[in-house]
Amino acid sequence: MNNSTVLHKTSDAVADESGNTRRLYGIVEFKQPLLCQTEALGSVFQIRIGQAQGHFELPSLPIESGRPSDPLHEPLVPPASAKTWKSGDRQMLWGRRFVNQYPGGLPEISRALLQFDVLPDQVAEISTSVYEHFREWKTRLFDGFDLFGSRWIPTGARVHSSIQDDLDLFLWNKSGKPERPYPDGQISVCTPTTSSLLEVALTQPQFRD
Repeated sequence: MNNSTVLHKTSDAVADESGNTRRLYGIVEFKQPLLCQTEALGSVFQIRIGQAQGHFELPSLPIESGRPSDPLHEPLVPPASAKTWKSGDRQMLWGRRFVNQYPGGLPEISRALLQFDVLPDQVAEISTSVYEHFREWKTRLFDGFDLFGSRWIPTGARVHSSIQDDLDLFLWNKSGKPERPYPDGQISVCTPTTSSLLEVALTQPQFRD
């Protein structure tokens, strides 16, 4: 992936090995952040993309500490497996706790985490399958939101081919470096904004469905 995020894995990162399998990660970036209800944060959903069965995990709320110094930029907490990951020398942003106003604003999600446990001899096959079917899966994701009515998602949400920078699919090698064993492709999502925040906030059941 030519435009992949430069990832740094720190020493206290959660182990990505489980028995005889390897953990394949995918960082899904939403170019237009998803507005959601607070109860949706921290949720983990079972998914299938191509040949791979795995999990789709949303970031969580930060610990309540009173009024933050910069409430409109207070970040969400990344999934446990990604809690120490950085983009270059900066902490990766997974979303914000409040949008437009404090304390009445809703959370918005900028990134979500995909996780798949893969047998070592199937890494190339499964990662390629996930990468090739990601566009189809993400189209179904937004189509699913749209089934609940226009109030749940901005009108005119669509998927189109563009630069390949909204999915970074990788696994950690023994040297602590990310490997991306799949061919390049082009995937992107466009979700127009709306001025009615409360009408487009996704709920936990809608993400699950």
